[in-house]
Amino acid sequence: MGVCEVAFAFVLEDRLRAWGAFGRAGPFPSWAQAASFVPLMDGTFRAANRGCRWLGLRSERVFDEPWLMTDLADSWGRRWNRFVGRTLALEVFAPVKRRWGRIAGMLAALFASGVLHEVVFRAPLGRAEDGRVVAFFLVQAVAILSFAKLLTGPGRNLGARFARRATAWAVRLGSAPLLLGGTYKEVLPLEHTLLRLGITDHALRSLAGRG
Repeated sequence: MGVCEVAFAFVLEDRLRAWGAFGRAGPFPSWAQAASFVPLMDGTFRAANRGCRWLGLRSERVFDEPWLMTDLADSWGRRWNRFVGRTLALEVFAPVKRRWGRIAGMLAALFASGVLHEVVFRAPLGRAEDGRVVAFFLVQAVAILSFAKLLTGPGRNLGARFARRATAWAVRLGSAPLLLGGTYKEVLPLEHTLLRLGITDHALRSLAGRG
């Protein structure tokens, strides 16, 4: 399934690029990038995890079906890049929580994640981001705190579950340009990954059954 996800991500990116999604104005390029990036990441780590287990090595899931998030807290805490999430939980959230409380701990952890991503995006280019990546993660923190107050209750009924998922996706799509609209396009664009791997448009069309 992981290999299929990766193949789907490449084919989807090829079609989106052919339809001009990456050259449009507004948030559409960021949404197109996210649509291909999420299955690429989940599929790559899913396949690697299974491969390690076949070799008899101990392995854990880094990404856990991120499209099934029940809300933003579930996404960042349990589904998206769990390795980094656990590290931030231990090194940032826990000590800050002990000193200043849970809210401060969560804000500090997501702020630290934003700074980390700013560094990752800056290093290959030799110039700083403009703070938009940190802003993206702070938006997630504010949204988590706000929806925790607005969407109360256990959320067991269909309406409550739908509201949590809908608001989570609305925040993700609305803030996507902050994360994917800056130097990300120069540092980690999927379309350039295709070229580095030698995957041509013809190969992608063949894979999709059109070649």
